Amino acid sequence: MVLVMKSGEEEKIKRILTDPKMAAIKSLLEKDHAIDCILLLYMNRGKWKEAKDFMREHSLTLSDGTFRARMIEIEDLGLAKSERIDL
Repeated sequence: MVLVMKSGEEEKIKRILTDPKMAAIKSLLEKDHAIDCILLLYMNRGKWKEAKDFMREHSLTLSDGTFRARMIEIEDLGLAKSERIDL
């Protein structure tokens, strides 16, 4: 099988494959529920209650521990920032 690439795509792919920050993101994406958590963040459901409600509403599963672990990793990569909740 041969994939036809557009001009300049090879350089983009090389950067994605060799950039240390991209390597960390790729590593994150290989973990359970990482894509779920990134999409939940994108939908402004980055807090556990909102994420849990969404997942339940759609008959999906995501544990509290997994959610928190992925969110910490996402924040460590600089892709999101946690906000302090004032009570």
